[in-house]
Amino acid sequence: SIIVRAADWMASKGIIVTNSAGNTGNDVSWNYKMCTPCDGDSVLCIGSVDASRLRSSFSAMGPTSDGRIKPDVMAMGRTTAYANQSGAYSTGNGTSFSGPIIAGMIACLKQAHP
Repeated sequence: SIIVRAADWMASKGIIVTNSAGNTGNDVSWNYKMCTPCDGDSVLCIGSVDASRLRSSFSAMGPTSDGRIKPDVMAMGRTTAYANQSGAYSTGNGTSFSGPIIAGMIACLKQAHP
């Protein structure tokens, strides 16, 4: 897809491209394939785990349509704490919670080790 080509091009320029795996892990009609751009060979695809480090049932899983194993890494995405719009703390589920955790970790590592 165009977005995978763009993501792979950015990676070739030294940009670390991360993407949440998606929440189609329970959807058999998708045949458990990864969605674009997570299926890109240079895209760091991030799945979701729970507090016991088990894959969240909703977290999309590979392989990609060409047989590569995805997601590449996983982070807390089930019952994940966050500050809501009113400033109180809530919990939520989704790879949209695990993705920013890994992106933040990568930013810290890049800053510490340029």
